[in-house]
Amino acid sequence: MENHPIDGQDFRRARARSFLRGMWGLLSGKNTQLMAWDDVRDKLGLRGLIRRGVQPVPVAKIDPALEHDQVRRLQALRARRSAAEHARALQALDDAAVGTGNLVAPIVGAVKAYATVGEIADVLRARFGEYVPAR
Repeated sequence: MENHPIDGQDFRRARARSFLRGMWGLLSGKNTQLMAWDDVRDKLGLRGLIRRGVQPVPVAKIDPALEHDQVRRLQALRARRSAAEHARALQALDDAAVGTGNLVAPIVGAVKAYATVGEIADVLRARFGEYVPAR
């Protein structure tokens, strides 16, 4: 039987298994109690990882000029679209949402009438309500 060095993938798998076993041991013990994060980190051997420093995830910064440009384009769209056709399309969407029919065609009609995603969502939100996750 040959001795093979553990490759990186096997090491990562073993480390993940060890981490999960440690978490299970912490959470399933008979004397389960709330622990401070520092205690959990120490018991699982994570202090070194955190000390080495995990780089923060970069957050995208939006240029304010882009926001102003988008607002200007939206105002131009609203100025050039037909208000009557827009209102008719949103009303057709609302009427379709009352029944049990397919909503794809009324949504496409609203898009063709230059309704924004927010306006379409507002109609559907008013009819169906907003999702609230169970707690």
